[in-house]
Amino acid sequence: SKRLHKQKHFSLVHCRGHVPALVGLALKRKYKIPFLFDLRGFWPDEKVDAGSWNLSNPIYNMIYKYFKYRERQFLDESDHVVCLTFRAEKEILKWNISRLFSQKITIIPCCVDTEHFDPSKISVETKEKLKVELGIDNQDLVISYLGSIGTWYMLDEMMLFFKEITLQQKTTKILFITYDDHERIKNTAQRLGIYDTQLIIRPGKRQEIPSLVSISDFSVFFIRPTYSKLSSSPTKQGELMAMGIPVICNGGIGDTDKIVKDFHSGVVIVDFNKNDFLNAIEEIKTNNFDRDEIRNGAVSYFDL
Repeated sequence: SKRLHKQKHFSLVHCRGHVPALVGLALKRKYKIPFLFDLRGFWPDEKVDAGSWNLSNPIYNMIYKYFKYRERQFLDESDHVVCLTFRAEKEILKWNISRLFSQKITIIPCCVDTEHFDPSKISVETKEKLKVELGIDNQDLVISYLGSIGTWYMLDEMMLFFKEITLQQKTTKILFITYDDHERIKNTAQRLGIYDTQLIIRPGKRQEIPSLVSISDFSVFFIRPTYSKLSSSPTKQGELMAMGIPVICNGGIGDTDKIVKDFHSGVVIVDFNKNDFLNAIEEIKTNNFDRDEIRNGAVSYFDL
C-alpha cells in the first residue's frame, strides 16, 4: 500500500472491515490520507458468537482483545464511518469514543438490484412452468427459504415452523433455494416429521433466483439473535421485498424487525416456541399483504 501510494497518490483509503483497516489506519497516520472505516459488522464479536474464537483459549482471548482495542482506534481516528444498521450506530455510540459522534456515521444497509429482482419481469407462463417442474400445484401454499444454511441460520427452528404450517394446511410445499448441504436439509426435515413430498430443494443461480422466489407465497429466515447481529443487514430481506414476497423472520437482527413493521412486509417472531409460531401463522392467514407496497418499500430502502 505504501508503494502504491507513492505511485498513485491516494486521496482516500476505504477499508471494508477490521483487517484491511489495520492498513488504512497506518496510511492515515503516516501520510495523512483520509481514512473511511466501512464497519461491515462487529467482526471480533461475530468470531466469538460463531464459536470460531473460544475466549477460554488464551490465544483467541488475546486476539479478540487486540481487535476490540484496534476497533476503537478505527472508530476514533477515521474521518468517517459507514455501518449497516441504525442499531449498530446506536450501540457504537454507547462506547464513549472521544472522536465518534452521529454526524460522523452513515448508515448504508446491504442493498438489492431492484431491476434484477423485479416481479413484473416474470411471466405467468414462467411461473406455471416452474411449478410443474417442481411438482407444485396451484392450490399449494408455497413457503420458501432463500440462501445459505450456515453458521447463523436456525435450520431446526425454521423446520419446526414449517411443520406447524403443514399441520395447519396439508397442501403446503416448502421450497429451499440453496446450494448448501441438501442432505442436511432432508435429514433435518425427516427428523422433525416433515414428509419428503412436502419438501423441495433447488439450487439457483443468480439469474434464476427471481423466478424461483416469485412462486412462493411467503419466505422464512430465522437468524441466531446474538450480540454481533445488531450490526447485520441480511441481503435476502431486500431481495425478497423487491419481489413483493412477505417475510417471516425473527427480531434482534439489525434493523430487520423495524423494516418489516415500517413497510408492512411480513411477520416478526419474538420467541421460537409453538405459541409464537401459531400466532405468526394466524397472522399470515388473516393479513392481506400488499405485494406492491412491499416492493415499493424495497425500492425506497434497499435500492442500489
